[in-house]
Amino acid sequence: MSDPYISTPALLRRLLAEFGPNVWRQRGRLLLAYTCTLLSIGALLLAPWPLKIIIDDLLVTRTPPDWAGMLGPLQSNMSALVIVLALAAILLAWARAQLIAWESRINARIDEQLMLDLRQRALAHVQALSGTLRTDINQRSGELGVRIVDDVRYISKLLTRAMPQAVQFLFSGLFTLIIMSLMEPRLGLVAAVITLVIIFMTMRFARPMRMASHAKRKAEGQVAGFAQEAMRGLAAAQVQSHEEYVRQRFNDINRVSVTAGVQQVLVTSGMERTLQTVKAAALTLITAGGALLVLEDVLTIGSLTVCIAYMTQLMRPVEKINSLATTVVKGLTRGEQLLALMALRPTVQDHEQAEDVGRVTGQIEFRDVSFTYPQAAADKSRPPVLEHVNFTIPAGSICALVGGSGSGKSTLLSLLLRLYDPDSGCILLDGKPVNRIRLRSLREQFAVMVQDIHLLAGSVREILSMGTPCTDDAIWKALEQVGLKQTVAEMPGGLSSALGEAAANLSGGQRARLALARVFLLDRPIIILDEPTANVDEESARIILDALTEISRERTCIVVTHQPEVMKWARIQIRVSAGKVLATAA
Repeated sequence: MSDPYISTPALLRRLLAEFGPNVWRQRGRLLLAYTCTLLSIGALLLAPWPLKIIIDDLLVTRTPPDWAGMLGPLQSNMSALVIVLALAAILLAWARAQLIAWESRINARIDEQLMLDLRQRALAHVQALSGTLRTDINQRSGELGVRIVDDVRYISKLLTRAMPQAVQFLFSGLFTLIIMSLMEPRLGLVAAVITLVIIFMTMRFARPMRMASHAKRKAEGQVAGFAQEAMRGLAAAQVQSHEEYVRQRFNDINRVSVTAGVQQVLVTSGMERTLQTVKAAALTLITAGGALLVLEDVLTIGSLTVCIAYMTQLMRPVEKINSLATTVVKGLTRGEQLLALMALRPTVQDHEQAEDVGRVTGQIEFRDVSFTYPQAAADKSRPPVLEHVNFTIPAGSICALVGGSGSGKSTLLSLLLRLYDPDSGCILLDGKPVNRIRLRSLREQFAVMVQDIHLLAGSVREILSMGTPCTDDAIWKALEQVGLKQTVAEMPGGLSSALGEAAANLSGGQRARLALARVFLLDRPIIILDEPTANVDEESARIILDALTEISRERTCIVVTHQPEVMKWARIQIRVSAGKVLATAA
């Protein structure tokens, strides 16, 4: 949690301001849910009255109530009246149970829909941020995954379950106190004072609970982040015999999580113990005080029964205060974490005058471009990553970007794709500044194959299409271009065959060729390839180069490479060193 401490009301207001519009879309269902809540409160308040009438009118005074005249010949039959009142009590209990069930079903639909909306919104927001997001907010990708999946779940529970439950407790408590005060002001006053004490005690525990929940949440995020890293590096740890070291690191991180979890339980159990003591004292005071009033003939036994029933109902939230408080505190803590993520703004956004463009021819020009990464901008002693870069790539050309590690090659591509904007200078695509083209329209001009190949788990068809409409014939043709047609055809399900995470059941060369087939299917005017033949076998490298020759026809192709055979294949070479273009050769 950030410092200074944000008060619960202030944080709740921020959550409602940020996510309220998503909740408001469910207003129809919310109205039905709250209507069920109010009606169930009415049934709850009426529930003790049949018993009061039985005790005071039928058992003590043996006088039928005025409304008994509606029963005709049964009005003087005490046994029949008892049965009628018992049936009324059962009917009220059934009605309340039915209303609560309806409310639960409605709230469940609201909860699931809200989780869907918020997760989609959070993922879209993360996708819009720069590629250095994890550096910007010091988060592992596993921790970001926890925010999108787990944090959203707790926020949704806070907004769709905890808040309606709190509203129910508020209204039922308010109406209960009013009726008790009308029946016997002194008992109503005692109940009101006890309620205020419970509210004060709950508020007193609010901050320690949030602090403990935040510590637990932070520890869980670190566990999730390290677990994901350990799974990704499983093979590397095995071949280097580092399993024991990884397990020890994981154990150390888990111990922090365990300690935080125990502290969280200590705080919540302390609150529960205190409130249970207050609850027992409250019921004792109402029962004893009411009994004294009955002895003084100020209160009837039936009225005392109603007051005890009301006090029991008033104290019922205390029984659920632990789970409710835990839900609220977790929702607030996770909400604060998600608010911090949503507060991050993309470093690159559409310009006011940006517009969509059709398919470009692919001429690229860097004109006096200089750039420094935002994280290093404050350090004036560090030179720019790129400094006064000038070059032009004609449309339809094959260009190799050559240079040592850290020379600025990847930065050039990041600027071209507008993952960042240059500090000075201009980048043009077909003579139009790229910052005057809408981001989506700009990036739809490029088909990119990165060195760290990322393939989502799924079928071959799903991996290759990636949401792009294409026929099976087109997919088979793309696979043929990269020499994978026979491999996929021999799989049990063909194009429907499932590939594991990152297509781990394929070789490195096959994964590279599968990524290249996806580039082919995109059919975009500019192709960007980052070390396409790195870390692949000789046969795969040959197939990739042959496929590139076919794919790059009538397209602009930019290849980052250290491989001599790829340099020979390119028609233009741009050599980059220390952020400067040293030479451009044709």
